[in-house]
Amino acid sequence: MDSDVLIFSEDGLTVTGVKDKEIEQVTIPAGVAIIGVDAFRDCTSLQSINIPDSVNGIGFRAFSRCTSLQSINIPNSVYYIGREAFSDCTSLQRIDIPDSVYEIKEETFIGCTSLININITKGVKIIGEAAFMGCSSLQNIDIPESVSKIKVAAFKGCSSLQNIIIPNSVTIIEGEAFCECTSLQSIIIPESVSEIGSFFINGCDSIRNVHFRVKNLDNVMIDDNAFGDYVVYHDVGRLYFSYDRKEKNNCILFVPPGTSCEYRNHPAFRHFKQIEIERQ
Repeated sequence: MDSDVLIFSEDGLTVTGVKDKEIEQVTIPAGVAIIGVDAFRDCTSLQSINIPDSVNGIGFRAFSRCTSLQSINIPNSVYYIGREAFSDCTSLQRIDIPDSVYEIKEETFIGCTSLININITKGVKIIGEAAFMGCSSLQNIDIPESVSKIKVAAFKGCSSLQNIIIPNSVTIIEGEAFCECTSLQSIIIPESVSEIGSFFINGCDSIRNVHFRVKNLDNVMIDDNAFGDYVVYHDVGRLYFSYDRKEKNNCILFVPPGTSCEYRNHPAFRHFKQIEIERQ
């Protein structure tokens, strides 16, 4: 019986841990409401887990470092997934975020290096800080129209991502959101955006096309280094940042008709030497 392996809270509503870290599969019994903090953390042999639709919350680091876990089905009853819940699950290949989840918390999937497929449903409004950082196998991501904010370093180091379409629901893209996506070739930034942080595509050396669809730059707060690059280096035990002012000679900035002069004169776009009008 899986209930013999699991440790529960006194009221039986929360799974708080396991008696055997070497378990390979487990079914959480119906009636459990919460998978608690660190409940399955470091269960490195765990390959599959069945979660009943009575569960409404997955706690902080609940499945962190479950390095053999390849997939998991999260039921629509779950509305809260805590920070680092699936961090460093290096064998995890697919995840479906149900409609019931409002926010993907910070570092939820950080270091999931085998993650190929993410289904983010239309209930999600916020993609948190470093949520998918270091998911180096992720090639495509469909961001739904419900998302309004992409936080700091959300997709940093997703080195296999090639194309990104940011939907017209997004208003805020924070700094380094797509930093070090070294295979990224194209990104579309919608008219809905009102704020872009610094270095949000830093280190995206393969990028060839940036489609910026904002018609009036006065309505957008863009960091002057939004499209800039930096280099980190060490010297005598100290960490330094060197701001690289290299031009984006191989990248074309596509802008709305009638706005090319405005874009050329804006300091955030000073790295672009090729600015063209977007075809309608």
